[in-house]
Amino acid sequence: MERLFPRVTVLVRKDATKGQTRRRLDAQSLIHLATHADLDEQDPLGSALLLRPEAGDTGRLEVQEIFGLNLHADLVILSACDTSLGKLTQGDEVVGLTRAFIYAGTPSVISTLWRVDDRASYELMRAFYENLRAGQPKGESLRQAQLAILQRYPHPYYWAAYQLTGEPR
Repeated sequence: MERLFPRVTVLVRKDATKGQTRRRLDAQSLIHLATHADLDEQDPLGSALLLRPEAGDTGRLEVQEIFGLNLHADLVILSACDTSLGKLTQGDEVVGLTRAFIYAGTPSVISTLWRVDDRASYELMRAFYENLRAGQPKGESLRQAQLAILQRYPHPYYWAAYQLTGEPR
């Protein structure tokens, strides 16, 4: 991603703490979180992205915290397993990570419907970013990336988990 977007901020390993991540979220126009997620079907507000723990903190960025953020990102990508899942409420909305980021101000979220393969996800995201950088809208960039990955990994498990929710452009 750094090759396609030279001014990108990348937090890896020891720097990918909840505190460091939260401090940078509100100033980003595009947020890509490639981490593990924890789906809590009994308490969907407790579902979380799992970041590196630090002193006095578990590293869990929970749905209930994300609801309280004021984001200005045009797109959030949740490249982790099961990030589209949540609990269906009486209002027919799924409460989970995707809904939390949309509520926090992001018009579009790319998330996953099941456990994803690391290598295929990397290749899919690389193709997605190349398409986006070439000027394609978000929805078309994702579709074209999925078609490209389909050629290498024909089984839908490898490419079909990713979905765009919200604004397609």
